[in-house]
Amino acid sequence: MRRLLIAPVAAAALVAGSPSVPGPLPGIAMAAADEVKPAVTKFTEFQVTPTEVDAADGLVRFSGRLVHLDADGAERPVAGVPLLLSYGVPEEELVTDSDGRFAGSVYVHHSSVSLHVRYQRTADSPYRNAVSPSVPVTVTGSAETRLSIRVTPGDKIFAQDTAQVSGKAEWRRVTGQWLPLKGHTVRVMCGTDGQSVRTALDGTYAIPFTVRRRCNFYVHYPSHEPQTLLSSTASARPTPEVHVRTRFADVEWPRAVERGKRILVTGYLYGNEDAGFSPVRGARVRLEFSPDGRRWKHAGDSPVSEESHFELSALAPGKGYWRIRTLQVPSYCTSPGVLRSALIPVKDRTRFTGFNASPEPVRKGAAITVKGTLQRRTPAGVWKAFGKRAVTIEFRPKGSGTWRRLRTVKTNAKGRVLTRFKAVRDGYWRLSFAEAPLFFGSRSAADTTVRRIREEASGGRRSGRHGPASVS
Repeated sequence: MRRLLIAPVAAAALVAGSPSVPGPLPGIAMAAADEVKPAVTKFTEFQVTPTEVDAADGLVRFSGRLVHLDADGAERPVAGVPLLLSYGVPEEELVTDSDGRFAGSVYVHHSSVSLHVRYQRTADSPYRNAVSPSVPVTVTGSAETRLSIRVTPGDKIFAQDTAQVSGKAEWRRVTGQWLPLKGHTVRVMCGTDGQSVRTALDGTYAIPFTVRRRCNFYVHYPSHEPQTLLSSTASARPTPEVHVRTRFADVEWPRAVERGKRILVTGYLYGNEDAGFSPVRGARVRLEFSPDGRRWKHAGDSPVSEESHFELSALAPGKGYWRIRTLQVPSYCTSPGVLRSALIPVKDRTRFTGFNASPEPVRKGAAITVKGTLQRRTPAGVWKAFGKRAVTIEFRPKGSGTWRRLRTVKTNAKGRVLTRFKAVRDGYWRLSFAEAPLFFGSRSAADTTVRRIREEASGGRRSGRHGPASVS
């Protein structure tokens, strides 16, 4: 090292005394290159005592020295550098003194562990990495442990919210003194859900914990094999009461209600435990009606099943709004609020009677007559003719799944439809009435019972067979 310090000074003197010198001498260049090489380091005088301890005592002392070798091979102290102590828990940091020495004591509790010290070179350090000898330490017997736990908030929390859980882990020494259990893993639990956390050097731990369902908090320290540290458990006192937010889901409102008939509303009442579909047992829901969305009347109640399903039914007094709300939920549940429908109209039913496409059979190119009668159901439940209404004649070719609109006509005063087409293709016929503000739509059955007569290739003969009607 002395050579590395002197060489740059000599080079400067030469340059100052002889301006004509073209550059540094080769020897000086080599010295500059050697200057960046880190020095060899090593641990000396490293010892650990005792190497066998009782778990209820656990105290182990260690000492040693970190040195580097100079250019002449002499050992020089490495002063004021950090070292890392390893003994089965997260590494602890030491610092060498002015003579490169270090000493200390730790409590060892793993049944079989090795203790060593290492120096980790930093980017600008002039020293190489070094590791001390590894000294095995055997722990016998066992020691008690104890835990504490605190949950914030401590009185009330909701499923899917996050609580802050903290506490301390300690072990009991043979003297009766409780000391921090540092660098050990404890398990924070809420019901069957758990998260592991490692204790700090003072034995404390802290962890955010997402609450998934109703549960009680506790912390557990598992015993090791063999049991050098005995297991222990502590429950949170008080443990927060977990509340559940609820919601209505998959509620099906009818688009319209038939006059004089009952409305049926189905759905689910779920809690937000776990994935958000937990059953809310012991709840009841209510159905209410309002003609204007302001004044509400009770229409019906229903319990919620074990699977959280409900069905509500009531006689529809007319068009208006409907809503559902909970009558009762378990004490730990919040109300889902009120769910209101859009305006639901009241409509009369319609139907077709006497529908037919004839004649049967029909010759290709001949006329086919489509007829039927449109009726509506009155509030008294009587079917009457529905006149002066637009009706669509639809046709589906044989082998196709699509209905085509051919013509729209109006029913006469008696609700009858009568129209003719030229028969050119095999297929199926039907009548269709579109839904209107006060009436449900309807369709006739497809006429699939007619026959056609197919012209033979010979020209004069014709043969009949059952099949779909010829279509124009």
